[in-house]
Amino acid sequence: MAKLEEKAIGLGTVTHAGLEESIMKCFEKSGVMQLVRNMENTPHSMETSIPGSASRPLPTYTWGGKLHYFPEDFAFPKGGVLEAWRYWCMGNESKGYPPLKRLTPDELSSRNLRKRLSDFKFLMTKIEKRAAELGISVHSPSEEQAVSIYEQCSSIISMPRQTFTGKRRRTGQLTWITAVTILRGNSAQQEPVQDGVNLTENVVEI
Repeated sequence: MAKLEEKAIGLGTVTHAGLEESIMKCFEKSGVMQLVRNMENTPHSMETSIPGSASRPLPTYTWGGKLHYFPEDFAFPKGGVLEAWRYWCMGNESKGYPPLKRLTPDELSSRNLRKRLSDFKFLMTKIEKRAAELGISVHSPSEEQAVSIYEQCSSIISMPRQTFTGKRRRTGQLTWITAVTILRGNSAQQEPVQDGVNLTENVVEI
């Protein structure tokens, strides 16, 4: 077989160059070469960009057998409502997180985090609804715009000055988690009382 191939090449019936050219034409015709060129022109196959910002690469993470925009150990911010709103609109650039409005239950690794996402969205949706009533756009705001939106819409999450037990509430120190608990209680008019203790006041700030 080796001698036959050698003789055929010598006679010009088959040449390495001709064979290579034929194969490349087949690849080009089938679109394989275009696919290869597209892959070579992509700087990082595992990176995308945050919408509206071509200069900010957005890493992806692999866990649970899938690709995710958030790591498996993701945790919600623990600060006040304004800080939560900023994360909702802008994400966390230092950690590479996109805006938290992109979070879905599939992006979270535990049932507890998915429950926390429900609380987070409950609060953020109230701000967005108020912004819509005022005709304010909340699409991809800058940090300055996000703060301005919050200042114009924060009245919808104003808290009573006193707790149900008559203690003065320090609203400036409320976490967004506590704000959610109080607002959910307000939405339900009055939470049921068990053993003389109002359930809305059993808040643990994290």
